[in-house]
Amino acid sequence: MKNFLKKFWPDIVYVLLFAGICCLSFVPMFKVVTKDADKVKNYFDLSLFSFLKGSTINGSTFKGNLLLFIAECSLVVAFILYIISTCINAKHQKASLVLNYISFIFNIFDFFAVIFLYAYAPYLNSGLDAIKDFHEINVISWSYGLYIACLGFMLLVVLRKVFANTKFTIYEISEIAILCALALVLDKVKIPVGVTGGSINASAVPLFIIAIRHGPIKGLISSSIVFGLISCLLDGYGIQTYPFDYLIAFSGYASVGLFMYIFKKHTIKDRDNIEFACLICSFILGSIVSFITRMVGHTLSSMIFYQYTFEEAFIYNIAYVPLSVFGSALIAIFLAKPIQIINHKFPIKIEAK
Repeated sequence: MKNFLKKFWPDIVYVLLFAGICCLSFVPMFKVVTKDADKVKNYFDLSLFSFLKGSTINGSTFKGNLLLFIAECSLVVAFILYIISTCINAKHQKASLVLNYISFIFNIFDFFAVIFLYAYAPYLNSGLDAIKDFHEINVISWSYGLYIACLGFMLLVVLRKVFANTKFTIYEISEIAILCALALVLDKVKIPVGVTGGSINASAVPLFIIAIRHGPIKGLISSSIVFGLISCLLDGYGIQTYPFDYLIAFSGYASVGLFMYIFKKHTIKDRDNIEFACLICSFILGSIVSFITRMVGHTLSSMIFYQYTFEEAFIYNIAYVPLSVFGSALIAIFLAKPIQIINHKFPIKIEAK
């Protein structure tokens, strides 16, 4: 028993935290405040489940929250993926690492969906803002704090597993840090589009190079977590935009490394011309995946935080995302030969981790 607890204590903690979150979902966590003409306030306690399915206040009914439903489903999926990754870790470490990283992304999505529920609920819970004398939504500190704490510790447990199976040398850390810094600089050399943060820039080029040099998982960590989080803080549009505009949107950059890993494993046989062709194909295919993830992330963000319709959000983002992504891919293709030379002179084994 002692050896079992020593080996699996993070997994036990994760399961207990998930069970705690499930219980807390039915505990009052928010107060809907109404304020009448005499400025008298009334408070109605609601749980996360109430916002999920809809509820009735002052005789008026509001509908469920689709985003919260997706977030809670993603939490369940994250839990299932984590359990599967734990079961297969001994024999399939690479697959386990990928599942852990996907689980981490789903956990982050739920974390931000709950932490900013009070802000977006009036817009996404249809009928909530139409309740008689509706004023605002406040949080109940103890239950809300416990829920967020449980989610936060779940994130740390998953992140611990990700980094436990992902080894970074000093050389890799240094190179990735330099390229991420270059991406942040290029992110500020841009052509602004609209008033909600859209821009055309070449920040994807260093992130493509990271994915090519260090593989898809390290590329994903670099683009979605390191570059994405720092860029979010520097842009100043609010941390609530991170899951959509940064975490999801920039995750596609790592696919360049995934395609190169597949090509190198199955087609490249120490022939420079074939390797160069695979490098070009990786940039092209990766840019297509990046275009899709950026459109999905930015469109969702525009609809949720700026109340655009789907058509408005799609048109706004299609005005700059293709130029930014495919323009960066074109620059990367132009630099493909120097990148290939650097890979030969300073080789780093490309792995799916």
